[in-house]
Amino acid sequence: MALGKNIIQLQEELTYMPMQRLVQLVGDPNSEYGSLPLMEIKNRQDLQNASAKAPQSTVADDIISTATTPVGISPPG
Repeated sequence: MALGKNIIQLQEELTYMPMQRLVQLVGDPNSEYGSLPLMEIKNRQDLQNASAKAPQSTVADDIISTATTPVGISPPG
């Protein structure tokens, strides 16, 4: 008797599926994927949200900014 795919193989397949197909699988009670499509959708949303919150400056901008900002130096007076 042949065994089905393991959870790692199923998850790997889902990473290549379009979002529309994942949504269909979430609504399919007979899907071999179980709750994995829902987890994949959540992962994609988390990645999208994280990239939207990422700073828009370049590494060079960050270096220049920290180099021109005095740290711990108080003005004379």
